[in-house]
Formats: sequence, structure tokens, C-alpha cells
Amino acid sequence: MRRILSEPSQPELLYELSSFVQHYGNAVDHGHYVAHIKDENTGQWWRFNDKIVTKDSQSSLTKTFSSEDVYLMMYRVKDTNHIERDDNICVPSHYFEEIQTSNATYQKKYNQRKEKESSLINERTEEVRSVLSEASVQSLSQPFFWISCDWLRQWAKNVTPSAIDNTAITCSHGKVLVSKVTSMKRLSSKAWETLLEKYGGGPKLSHEDCCLDCLKEGAQNVMSADTYRDRRESFKQLAWDILDGKNEDGKYYVSRSWLLQWSIGEIPDAPSEANSNPTSDITCSHRQLLPEHATVPKRVLVPKDFWHSIYKDANSVKNDVVTFPSDSKECLVCCRNFFDMFQKKLSMSLFMWKCVKLNLNSSYFLVPTSWISKWRNYINPDVKNSDTPETLNVAINSLLCEKHARLIERPPELILSFGVLTLRESSACGLTLITEEDWKCFCKEWDTEIQGVSAEFENMDNMNNEFGNCQVLIKTCPEVCESCIGEKESHKFHYCNEDICVIFVRGKGRREHSSKAEFNSSTNLEVSASTSLYTLKMLIWDYFGVVKENQILEKGGITIDNSDEYTTLVDLNIFAGDQIIVRDSDDELVNEKKDTQYTEEGYRGTLLTSNVSSQGRTSMQKPPNHFNVQDLSPREVLESIDQFFVEGHISQYPEFAVPSLTDHIYLKEVGHIVLLKRFMISPSSRGTKSLIHWMLHKIRSNLRANRSTTLRALYYMNTFFTSESQSTTIVDYIAAMLECTRTSLNIYAVPTGYVIGDLTFVYKNEIVDCRRVEKPIPTGVITDLRTEADYILLVEKDCILARLSDDDFHISHKCIIISSHGRPSMAVRGLVRSLKLRFQLPIFALMDFDPAGIDIMVSFEYGSKNSALYNSNLITKGIKWLGVKQGDIQLLPDGCMLEMTEKNLKAAKEMLRQPQIRENSEWVKSLMWMIKNKKKTRIDALTADNISYLANTYLPSRISEMMNEFGE
Repeated sequence: MRRILSEPSQPELLYELSSFVQHYGNAVDHGHYVAHIKDENTGQWWRFNDKIVTKDSQSSLTKTFSSEDVYLMMYRVKDTNHIERDDNICVPSHYFEEIQTSNATYQKKYNQRKEKESSLINERTEEVRSVLSEASVQSLSQPFFWISCDWLRQWAKNVTPSAIDNTAITCSHGKVLVSKVTSMKRLSSKAWETLLEKYGGGPKLSHEDCCLDCLKEGAQNVMSADTYRDRRESFKQLAWDILDGKNEDGKYYVSRSWLLQWSIGEIPDAPSEANSNPTSDITCSHRQLLPEHATVPKRVLVPKDFWHSIYKDANSVKNDVVTFPSDSKECLVCCRNFFDMFQKKLSMSLFMWKCVKLNLNSSYFLVPTSWISKWRNYINPDVKNSDTPETLNVAINSLLCEKHARLIERPPELILSFGVLTLRESSACGLTLITEEDWKCFCKEWDTEIQGVSAEFENMDNMNNEFGNCQVLIKTCPEVCESCIGEKESHKFHYCNEDICVIFVRGKGRREHSSKAEFNSSTNLEVSASTSLYTLKMLIWDYFGVVKENQILEKGGITIDNSDEYTTLVDLNIFAGDQIIVRDSDDELVNEKKDTQYTEEGYRGTLLTSNVSSQGRTSMQKPPNHFNVQDLSPREVLESIDQFFVEGHISQYPEFAVPSLTDHIYLKEVGHIVLLKRFMISPSSRGTKSLIHWMLHKIRSNLRANRSTTLRALYYMNTFFTSESQSTTIVDYIAAMLECTRTSLNIYAVPTGYVIGDLTFVYKNEIVDCRRVEKPIPTGVITDLRTEADYILLVEKDCILARLSDDDFHISHKCIIISSHGRPSMAVRGLVRSLKLRFQLPIFALMDFDPAGIDIMVSFEYGSKNSALYNSNLITKGIKWLGVKQGDIQLLPDGCMLEMTEKNLKAAKEMLRQPQIRENSEWVKSLMWMIKNKKKTRIDALTADNISYLANTYLPSRISEMMNEFGE
């Protein structure tokens, strides 16, 4: 080659492209490679994509590829007639002789080895044919020998076989292992002797070496397995009766949690590890019976026959089971230790953070809620490395002002409703009411005689006749110091970027009964002291869809004056953390004018009912009752879970209802897909109930320890989950029963989707900066969102975000780019919603021109069926479809339109039946065009001819048009 290139007289050589490799991905170290190779004879190009080989279309033969598309190119000489071959190359004589001698020696050795190998192969081939021709056994009456299939296979395959090895088919008695009958072959005596004489080995297994002992043992195992399963099945119903408290013939103690796991477990053929230690949870370190209230796993009594059965199984697995008859005494040492611990825990209801039942005529004391929380963590063995709470003197003194020695915290507000004294929902207080007995125990534990802050109740006279409610005031000793509290709370008038809770209630229902209301929702809005009432109304309009002219705002039961919309929130006494009630004046008007109505009996219980006034006029139909989950604090969730157990919903396994997660519809009144409360079902099996029971315990434990977990981790924590979707369904059941979000349960999904652009936020106490590098969207709670972007760009795929990031599109156009990663997750939708509510930025969507692309936009605007329970907290209205649209097809190069599959066509037709899609004429026209022409395309088609066309031409032009429309 050097000689050819050095000769200037050499004619010009012509090369043609013979193959090239394209790389798809964001970086060289990962992605996907596709090879294109040209057939030299026919000139046809072929596309090699993994195992799929297809012909390149005619358009791709003339297509121009830039250097950024092609990873590797290979050429071959097109015309070799111009290349002159020169075989008369001069080589020095001594080198030539040495090469000739070396070649001759190598050729000789090669021929010898080839002859030897060929002879050996022929000999082995002849041997295999000879042995196999004699190997068959004509009749079972003739003697024969057994040989391992594995050895026989390698003997026929290898040139130099090893010695005969029959150990794999030999039992412990030195005979044929009957269970390995499919792994052995019969050989005639002549064939066996031939192999044994040449290769040796063994052991020798004849037709008389069938092991009868193994046959008997196998038969006994089958019978034992059948007996074990029958016995286990017969006791299973008895176990459920014991757990339900329906069996009174108990003679021996076992752990209740062990019996529960034993009952819902699969039935194996023999005792396993799951059968061991039925009493380990109720056995103390002294191998005696634990006190009844010492541990969470409780004990139950089982009948004598049942105990002997499980004791026999447990002993066969692990021979250290402790027996506790019904007359067993509890361990005295543990009883004394538990009594000391109980003295530390004081009231069990206080330790479990259950609501104290208040009595108007009883005496109570006030202690700091933060101190109670530290004390609970300190005495809770499940919480590791908890801080020691300060002494009771220090805790109480922190409540008193230095100037006047009076109370510097206002007591909580109480409501007397139908004879029951409860905490007012809107009351946010740092004090906790405890009984006088608990206070005395606290004083004894901390060895102090401090007077404390006592509390007495005073019933007010302003009784509400409609609800039977009245306000109850708390009189404290020492009294509340209003002057110091006013000075302490002066910072409230200068708050910035803080949250207030806005609750939307339909009808005249009061917030105290919101859990029974048929239609309400809530959200947190970020405001400042200087925020105007007009701005607040616009935020409420955007979130709830109630026009500002119809909004009736209330705080603490008092209507907020709407006369001056430019009054600041601080002037209206609206502070950080306040709760604002929003009503729609149209609803109030309808309720006032509504006559007595009745429901047509023939359609009762269905969605076909209509309300007819007594005067024959048809009135507005009431929206169906559906779920509206909201974010709850850990304390609120724990109280709900504890109340759930107290009311006996789960602990004794009676019938209880969970929602049907498939009963979802689109409600035009709320503007998104909702989950109805119409069909409440009972779990189909006790197994499902026990999994709900286990999940509730797990959630409660995590919330108390301030731990979080993922849906996938919960699936792997319990072996009784059959699939990850089952564990997710159990979580959704609990979220619906408690009417809270997954985030409130400290449960999150695996992160999906990325974000890049002018955005920073705080996640897990760390600042996440998205301005330079794309960041995965967190699934947990994010705070302190900050941005100065002009708009938000939603893209369907991560690769499109990476493409725009490489072109620095987010920097040159000052925007936030978010990838939905296909169908968007709750975390992606939650981030988009938060950005929209807080900054009121325009949002543009860049999706594929296919049914899936439109479905993604529907998920953002109206929610999805799978997340119907949570849609009210996830939807974002007002997203503009940027592209790819039907009008963009003329901009695409030839060959970029793809055929719609049968699955695509079916999806498009199903989407056209959905009422929320029919509200958008652009979506309807696009879907009908796809169905008619059976064509679709992707965003990548915009970069087919020019990789930078999307960032440099298409997006700037389209966004400029959209921004002008948005401004108007």
C-alpha cells in the first residue's frame, strides 16, 4: 500500500460505501447500534437490527447521513482493474531460504498431526457405531446394564472420553436410583463389557440392582405428603376460627402472628421453616411465657390435637420448641421489668398517640406536643438512637413567658358536637392535653412537684341548632399572656412563600362534617403576606375551576370581605398555615332554590337516576360520590390508623369494605377522572385482609420512625404477595380507606422522568440544581421551588430531552424541559402541577403524532384510570399541544410516516369514545385522521435530515406563536 500511495503515476482509485453502522443513544458508552450492509452482487441494502433483518426502503438508499448519525463507515474498491499486481518482489536469499525451511517443517508437522487426528476420529466414529449397534436390548428378559446418559453423551462427543461415571444414577444403597430413570439408558451385556474393558469406572449397575428400599421410601414420602396436606387443610379452618375468637377449647398457647402466617401460607408437601417456632414470639429470654402485654405479637389458645400436630411439625424442623399449656405462669422477671416499663409509658393511649376522650367535668394538664413526641420515641424500643427528652421542669418552663410567668402558647380549640368533645379541625396548636393521672405519673417519673399548666373547660352559650355544635373554651392556670403572644407572633405579618390550605366545599356542608361531604377537595397554595386577594382568587380559579366572581371565602367560619380585591392577605388576617374554605356561589344559589326532590324508584342504585322536583321541573343532577384524597400529616395518619384498629375493622377479621379500584369515570363537573365510592366490596379472602393488616402495621411503624419506603420494596418485604401489582393495590386500598395520598403514607414509586432548565428545589434537605445537568424527578416531597423560566416544555421521551440538552436549548430559551418518560408517573405529574400553580407558567407539550402521544396529554389534563384515586392532586389544566401535529406532516422528509398497527387503531377508536377527549376538537380531528389514513409519526422524524432542526428552527418558531397566543 505504501508503494501504491508513493507513486504519483498510479491512476486514481474509486471506492464505494459498502456498509455503515448507526448509533442511537445519548452517549457512546450506551445506546443501540444498527448496521446497514450492501449486497455486492445485487446492490440491495439490508438493515441489521439485532435479530431483525429487513430490506432498506428505496428512500433510504439515497438518504444523506451526517457524521453525528453514522458511527462507522466501511468502503471497498469499486474498480480493481487499475491496480497492478507485482509478484516479482525481491527478497534477500538468506531470508528466503529460512522462510522456505520453516514452511516445510510446519507443513510436515501439520500433515502428521492431521493424519493422526483423522485416524483417531475415524477410529472413534467406528467405535461409536460398533457399540451402539450392539447396545440395544431386544427383550427385558435378557440381562442388561444401566449407564448414565450424561457420560454416554460425552463419550459419543469427545475424542478422548473419561472413565465411566454412574454416580449420578446411584442411590445411597449402591443401587439404581429410581427417581433418575429419565437420566439413564439400558445397554446390552456385550456393549457394557466393551466399554468397561476400555474405559473402566463404574459402579456396575445390572438389571437386578433396582433399589427396593428407595422405592418404599419414595412411596412413604408420597403418602406422608398427602397425609400432611390433608391434615394441614383440615386444621386451616380451625386456625381461622381461633383467630376470629370462635373456638373456646384452647389448651396450649401459640403466637397469634405465627398462627396468622401459618394460616395464609401455601401448603407444602412436608414441614418447612415456616412451621418452626410457633411459640418463639411469646417466649422470653428465660424460656418462659412472656407477659400478656409485653410484646406486639399476642398469644392465642389452640386445642390439644391442633397443638400436637403443629408441635410435631415444628420439632421435625427445629428441635427447640417450648410448650406453654393454658395454666402456664408468666415469667416473674419479665413481669417486673414490664411493670417498670409500663410506669415509663404511663397511659397506653398516650403512648400510642390515640385521641384522649375528653370530659367537660374532668381536669387536664397541658404539655408541649414536641416534648410528648420525644418522650414517645425515647421509650419506644422500635426507635433506635432517640434523643433523651429534657426534664419535665424544663418543658413546662418553656411554656411560660419570662416577664409575667404566664402561658405563652394558646390552648387548642375544642368543639362539643352531639355530646362528644373533640379537637377543632382548624386548630393548629403546639400543646397536648393529658389526663390528671398521666400528669401525676409524669411528675413521679421525673421526681418533681412542679405545679404545671392545668386546664378546665368552659361551655359557651352560642349553640348551633343545625348541627348541635358549640364551642368550648379552655381556661388555663396560669392564664394566657396575650401581650407576649402578640409580640411572639409579630413575624406572622411578614411571611414570604409560605403555604396556606385551601379547601373547596360544595353545598352548605360545614367543614366539621367534611368527611361526610359528598364533594370537596383541598390543596396547599404558596403565598406571601403581600399577596393580594385578587392573586389568591386567580390561584383558586386555576386549581378548582371556580371563577373569582363566584368565590365565597371563609376563615374560621367568618366570611372574608371581597369588596377590595387588592387588599393584601395580611390585612385580611390570613397567615401562613391558615385554612381557607372556598364555596361556589352558584352552588349556594342552587341549594336555596332547590325544591323537595325524589329519585325514580326504577333506576335507584344506578347512574341513570334523575332528580325530579315536586313541581315537575328537572333540576341539576348531583355529582356522584367519589374519593378526594389529600395530604395528611404523619400524626393525622397515625391517628386514623389507630382509630381503624380501635373500631375493630381489622384486628378480629370481620367484614369490612374496600373500594373497587376499577370503578372510575370521567366527571365533567370536576374536570378529571375520579374513583367512585359507589361500589364498596369486601376483600375476597382472609389472605387479602391479613395483607392489609400487615401493611397497616408497616406504615404505622415507618411513620413513627420517620422512615419511607418504595412500592417495590414493600413487595419484596412480604413473601405472600403474588405480584408487585398486588402490593400496590393493597397500598391504594389503605390510601382510599384513610382518604390520603401515598406520600402521606411515606410510600413512593421508583423515579421516572428527568428535568433540566431554570429550576432549583429542595429534596431531602439538599438543594437540587437543574440548570446545567438533567436531574431525575424525585418521588418524594420537594419544597422551595424557585425559577425564573418563561415557560415549561413537556417532551415525551428522555432521548428528546437529552437532544435538546446537548443543544443548550434550555439555556438559550430560558425554559424548563420535563420528560414524561412515556406515560407520566405521579411524580412527573405532581411536579408539573406544582410549577403551574406556583408560577403560572405556560406549558407546551411535544409528543409523538400517535394515539400514545395524545393519551399522555390526556393524563396530564384529566388524569388516568390507574391513578383515579389521586387524580384530584395531579391534574394540570391549560397545557398547549405544540407538536407533532397533523399540519407538521408536510415538513417531514419522505419515508418518515409509519403504519398504524392494529393495536394503535384499536387504541385510537377507544379514545374517541372517551368524553374528556371529545371535549378537545384538535385531539378528535387528529385521531380521526390517524384512523382514516392509518399513519403516524414520531418526534424523531423532525431530525431526520438535520439533527439540529428541532432545537434551532421548529421549536423556536412554534413556541413564539404559542407565546403570542398566551399573551393575548
